[in-house]
Amino acid sequence: MSESMTYEKMAISKIEATYMTEKRKGIYIALELENFIWDKDDVKELDLMYKNGKSEREIAVYFQRPWIDIHVLILDRLLKGKIKERTKTVLMKPTKSVVS
Repeated sequence: MSESMTYEKMAISKIEATYMTEKRKGIYIALELENFIWDKDDVKELDLMYKNGKSEREIAVYFQRPWIDIHVLILDRLLKGKIKERTKTVLMKPTKSVVS
C-alpha cells in the first residue's frame, strides 16, 4: 500500500471517529424531500403570527407552504426557546385543504 493511501485511510478513520458517533448498517433520512429552508424575515413573521395565536393552518395558507413545513419550523423555534409553547395545542392533522 502506498504512503498516500495510508495517510488517506488514517484521515478517514479520524474523521469517522470524530463525527460518526453511531454505527449504522444503513441510513434512513426522515423527511428527506421536504423543504425546511426559510428566509429569516419569514421566520420572524411566523414567530409573530404564532405569538398572536394564529393556527398552523392559517400560517400554512399565509406562507403558501405545506403544513409539515410550518409544523417543523414551529417545533424548531420552540426547542430553541424563540417562541413559547401554547397552553392550547397547535397541532393539527394535515388535510388536503392546506397547501401541499
